[in-house]
Amino acid sequence: MKIFVSFILFLCYVAVSAQRFSAQELQIKIKAASSDTQKINLLNELFYSINESNNDTALIIAEEALALSVKTNYIRGQAAANNNVGSIYYYQGNNTKALTYYLTAVKLLEDEQLKNGKEKRVYQKQLSSTYNNIGTIYQRQKMYDKAESYFRKSIAIDEIIDDKIGLSHCYNNIGTIKEETNKYDEAIENYEKSLQLKREANDTIGIPSTLINLGVIQMNRNKFKEAQSYFEQALVLTKHYNDLQDEALVYVNMGDLFYLKKK
Repeated sequence: MKIFVSFILFLCYVAVSAQRFSAQELQIKIKAASSDTQKINLLNELFYSINESNNDTALIIAEEALALSVKTNYIRGQAAANNNVGSIYYYQGNNTKALTYYLTAVKLLEDEQLKNGKEKRVYQKQLSSTYNNIGTIYQRQKMYDKAESYFRKSIAIDEIIDDKIGLSHCYNNIGTIKEETNKYDEAIENYEKSLQLKREANDTIGIPSTLINLGVIQMNRNKFKEAQSYFEQALVLTKHYNDLQDEALVYVNMGDLFYLKKK
């Protein structure tokens, strides 16, 4: 039986304001953009806004942002666009193409950070996100040591900038590695760290993925009551936030659980 766990990918955009806009509002703002830099930032944000609902359009937007940022030599925009194009290929299962775009983003950010001095933190969140995404590719390829090394790079940055949500995602992803390699105690330790950080950050939308993974661990250990409790907690949250992907994942694992219980 195939057990399904949840690991987390980051999409990237360079925020132009603290306020989040709808896709329609962003399209209006893009037409009215007063500079190429502003337009690139808005295109990357639009990608983030529509990616889950329309991958094909999102790819066109990310490629437009990438072409314009290369033309204007806007490094942060290039890195975000490379990361976003990579995420499309990631979800299509094209690991080679996804990794190419992620590694390009990392090279741009690392070079720029060196130019501006190691104390400059402007690129750190983007670097952290891209390190995490590279880790997910290597994990898919079962290159577990390499995957974990990139998750640890992401953690090192997130600790410096005190990004609890970023940390929680990385610990969740390391937990999936430990689970895939049957190191269940280490998996639980990482999942529990992830869950604690998500609760501290009030990341209620992100909590279900880690609850699902804790449920899968308990199911693997034949602790069915505990597994069902985790799945039911996750289901309440996924329904509340209309998170269809994780809700589907809960149902798949609940089906496996009842199968194992011979129900």
